[in-house]
Amino acid sequence: MTGRPIAIVTGASAGLGETFARAIAAHPAFADLAQIWLVARREQRLHAIARELPRGLGVPITADLATPAGTEAVLARVRDERPAVRLFVASAGVGHLGPFADQDAESLARMLDLNIRALSLLTHGILPWMPRGSQLVLVASAAGYVPSPYFAAYAASKSFVISLAYALREELRPRGIDVCAVCPGPVATEFFALAGVRGPISEAATPERVVALALRDALAGRAVSHDGVASALVALLARALPRRTLAWLAGRRNVRRSPATGATRGGREGA
Repeated sequence: MTGRPIAIVTGASAGLGETFARAIAAHPAFADLAQIWLVARREQRLHAIARELPRGLGVPITADLATPAGTEAVLARVRDERPAVRLFVASAGVGHLGPFADQDAESLARMLDLNIRALSLLTHGILPWMPRGSQLVLVASAAGYVPSPYFAAYAASKSFVISLAYALREELRPRGIDVCAVCPGPVATEFFALAGVRGPISEAATPERVVALALRDALAGRAVSHDGVASALVALLARALPRRTLAWLAGRRNVRRSPATGATRGGREGA
């Protein structure tokens, strides 16, 4: 594979995606990158971030990944330019907090399209362009370890990402491609405010911390990255406790943070 080395980051207009883009541009392990493709739907914000990256690395690609056309636009560019994708960070995601029955059907479909379909198809389409020694980073969540009432579909979508990451890790081992699932707890981004979470999230980690640990763990070849003791503890409890108990515990926490019935909203991470 002789194409120019690049990184691709989805959800790059805010939150973890933006932080990943900035951290990759400054990381010595990626000093040989020719470009960092920044993928998101907010065009003006995306172009502003691209201009701020050093050495002209930032290449903004405006695409709504919740639509088939948006996903295909990114993959078509990969096929046309034939790069060597040293790092692919799938960070775009959206969540809806509140009773599942109150979810808007169209918003629910867009969430599943973004969190599952787009992530899967982009990974599938980009993998042929990833050389030995590259990293695949799939942003999941500690919520994906447990069934989460009032955050049900979002948590289930992140459970899919965790399972996919572990499976691909084994499949891609012979090709020398490392796969890391990033499973943070709450992160101090716009995600929770847009999701309609009531009250401050006092235990939220900074996106800089989450991303620094994620890149460290991915480069070290670790299967999963946690941002601290709390998210690692959730993973341990998920193996130790019955799922019925986990659902009860998660539900008690989430219902206190949920918007009023009928006021379900969605939080988009770096879209």
